Amino acid sequence: MTTFYHPGQPLSDIPPASGIYRITCIVTKKIYIGSAVSLRRRWKEHRGELRHDRHGNPYLQSAWNKHGEDTFTFEVLEFVLAPLLLEREQYWMDKLKPYEKDKGFNIAHSAWSPLGVKRSPETLEKNRIASTGRTHSPETIELMRASHRATHRTPKEIERVRALQKRAVNARRGRIIAIDPNGTEYEVFGIRQFCIDHNLIDSHLISVAKRPTTPNGKLRHHQRWTARYPETDTK
Repeated sequence: MTTFYHPGQPLSDIPPASGIYRITCIVTKKIYIGSAVSLRRRWKEHRGELRHDRHGNPYLQSAWNKHGEDTFTFEVLEFVLAPLLLEREQYWMDKLKPYEKDKGFNIAHSAWSPLGVKRSPETLEKNRIASTGRTHSPETIELMRASHRATHRTPKEIERVRALQKRAVNARRGRIIAIDPNGTEYEVFGIRQFCIDHNLIDSHLISVAKRPTTPNGKLRHHQRWTARYPETDTK
């Protein structure tokens, strides 16, 4: 199933259910694939970050700035029960290949973000909720069940997916190493509040952590702060 939402349509029209979504730039035809515990809230977050020019995906932000928000649509590709979000997101990633430059805006090839591909704190929180479950209204649960019946899985397969999700989420729960201008290191678990406390912009610090150095080897910084993910620590 695909449910389409045109530019300017009220957020209330988008269900608060969990599922897989696609953002499309109708000018370039490029797409972005993602999953969310609440589709309505995730689209609201995307729009807010893009409107304030602080989205974590530079390719999506650049297209938004160039073509304007009226050229972007939001679609629900599939309603999915929360524990299976990442598995179904990977299915759509493999099918539509939004990480290919001529097709889409996704940076990572994998919904599970392995091998050093970093995810934003918002996405890590989504993964945490997905691994622990979420309470929906009876109507929302029935809607997701109806969508999922065509892809029935055995209890063993479901348990395998849950174990993989838990392993991925526990491996990186939004942890970041921030270094102030004096060289003092902070092990940060709540990046948004940390940035508020230190007058920083969270998306900018996350961007520095994703790419700590420039192509010529110089350290990137945000207000003279540098950052990295723990996986890059040397022993």
